[in-house]
Amino acid sequence: MIETKSVIVEPFGKTQACQEVSLFHLKNSKGVEAVLTNYGATLVSFMCPDRDGNIEDIVLGFDNIEAYEKDECYIGSTVGRNCNRIAEGKFELAGKEFNLPINNGPNHLHGGIDAFNKRVWGSEVCDENSVKFTLRSVSNENGYPGNLDISVQYTLNDNNELRIDYRGFTDELTLCNLTNHSYFNLTGGCKSSVLNHELKISASCFTPVDENMIPTGEMMPVKSSPFDFTTFKTLKADWNQDENDQLKIANGYDHNFALDEDEEIRVQAIDPRSGRRLTVKSSQPGLHLYTGNFLKQDIIGKEGKPYENQDGFCLECQYFPNAINVGDFTSPVLSPDDKYEEFIVFKVDSI
Repeated sequence: MIETKSVIVEPFGKTQACQEVSLFHLKNSKGVEAVLTNYGATLVSFMCPDRDGNIEDIVLGFDNIEAYEKDECYIGSTVGRNCNRIAEGKFELAGKEFNLPINNGPNHLHGGIDAFNKRVWGSEVCDENSVKFTLRSVSNENGYPGNLDISVQYTLNDNNELRIDYRGFTDELTLCNLTNHSYFNLTGGCKSSVLNHELKISASCFTPVDENMIPTGEMMPVKSSPFDFTTFKTLKADWNQDENDQLKIANGYDHNFALDEDEEIRVQAIDPRSGRRLTVKSSQPGLHLYTGNFLKQDIIGKEGKPYENQDGFCLECQYFPNAINVGDFTSPVLSPDDKYEEFIVFKVDSI
């Protein structure tokens, strides 16, 4: 174990390709600790106090690198080049059509096969309580044009904020749309499902999907629908999938919300039992809420716990799904003349 500044670095084993992987511990003066690995630029654990001061882990994950290599649910990882779905894996850029690997029904999902979540990233301990992961994605990797150089920097401060800064540069037109795919469970140690968690999302509209989970292009008001989280309600409050086609298609929530531009706080989540609260801020226009509808795949998590459906929820800040093919959505296109710069902040406290 090596202590660099206030960041503790320790070995996390080797991949099947014999690449060494490390854990990076960021800890603040309040006892909050974030543990990262350079495999997938992944958030491995996030230790936070409840209202009584009991510090427990609020994200799903694994105890060893072997489990992360087998994982197909993107648990805790950085996903890209283009997170979420692209319809039929096709898009056009500068008059040329590109075809990407199909890995989710008829669609391309989260950058393709062996994408950013399965790569060993470069790592650098930066300022106090900060680590930066770097990666070059070469041209034509998973079908994307252009060489893309990206960095993902995690910083933990004494306000209990874990900030993620994304930066990217390319040498030709390409797509860049990155997010973090952590599964949160504020009970601590995944004591129960997340259906009793209360959420508030600053979004007046969401993007409904077709039978293949691709947005129809419509911006639908959330009012008077199961997607209305403009005031706090539990995830299970409108869970009756038989009464809502959108929930039935996705087996729960697996939908993008169009975030209100005038709201700094994008999402708040509360576990009433522990009192833990998670507050999310982001520069990105969309928030994809996923309620872990396909977690039950014989996945054995930390301390030997089998994960079940709805044991965690994801708050994926990003550009809208399939945005490259929908003219009214914010474009994920990055040019050599621009740089990709976005951020997400996860703040924890208790009530």
